[in-house]
Amino acid sequence: MERGRKESVEKSGELMGLPFVFIISLIIAAIIVIFAVMTIKNFTCRGEQVAINVFVSDFKSEVEKSFYTTRGSQTIFRGTLPNKGCARVEEVCLGFPDEARSAQFKNDEIWFEISAYKGQNKNLFLYPRDSLQEVGVQQAYKIPLLNVTQNPLCFQSGSVEIVLKNEGKYVNVLKK
Repeated sequence: MERGRKESVEKSGELMGLPFVFIISLIIAAIIVIFAVMTIKNFTCRGEQVAINVFVSDFKSEVEKSFYTTRGSQTIFRGTLPNKGCARVEEVCLGFPDEARSAQFKNDEIWFEISAYKGQNKNLFLYPRDSLQEVGVQQAYKIPLLNVTQNPLCFQSGSVEIVLKNEGKYVNVLKK
């Protein structure tokens, strides 16, 4: 009789431990899922950072090519900037923060962010600055040989088309 009682106590002890094993398994599975989601998000953010760097590099190259074409010739630069996600760019602006802003430009918030780069010799700006700082993306760049007809001249992100016109001593940026 004692033996039967001992076996039933052992079986009930096994059954009591089963929920704890199940709970620990669920916790481990949740940790794995969270890690996977974070890794995918990080990978997506890196892709957006690369897209921004490719845009700037391609634009710089296109300005240089335009400079070495015949004076008065125009080319169209087409590039893509991420406008969703962690490295979100709403606008790309070209201009000179050390010079007066054009009367046509009315967006005080963007001008305030561009003005933060006075004295730094930058002329390409990505807006908004804070969303890019959070993911470690540079927000202002120097594009040599560049000039603008309006200071600053901004383009909505996403698919961007910028007209580049060779003016002899520099390349002028125009809206399409």
